[in-house]
Amino acid sequence: MKKKTAMNTLVIGSVLLMVYLFVAQGLVEFYFSGKKEILQTADHINNLCNADGSCPSVLEGWEGNNGKLRKGRLLYIPTPVPGSEDTETSVKPQSFRLIYVMTFPPDDWFEVQGGVGKKVTSGWTGR
Repeated sequence: MKKKTAMNTLVIGSVLLMVYLFVAQGLVEFYFSGKKEILQTADHINNLCNADGSCPSVLEGWEGNNGKLRKGRLLYIPTPVPGSEDTETSVKPQSFRLIYVMTFPPDDWFEVQGGVGKKVTSGWTGR
């Protein structure tokens, strides 16, 4: 009977460890450090947007192309707004989205938005 109880405990412990590694780790990391990091980064980017009159398309220490930049679990997407049609510079990013990427849950993510003349807003977003 003791062997069976020990084996059941070992199996349950292994299952819980797997659940933590694949599911809960991202959420735990987000709530202990990620949320603070994304909000501080968004505040910094929002200050850059308001100082320059447009949101930056390149950030130091970030990697990526096609307007999407990535740094760790953060994904930065500047949102272009069409300018006047008679100028060559018709597209300048006036707002941005900053997303905290997690492996699970895939249909929900934490997103922060901001831009020129906008306050930083944040919340969970889904499909």
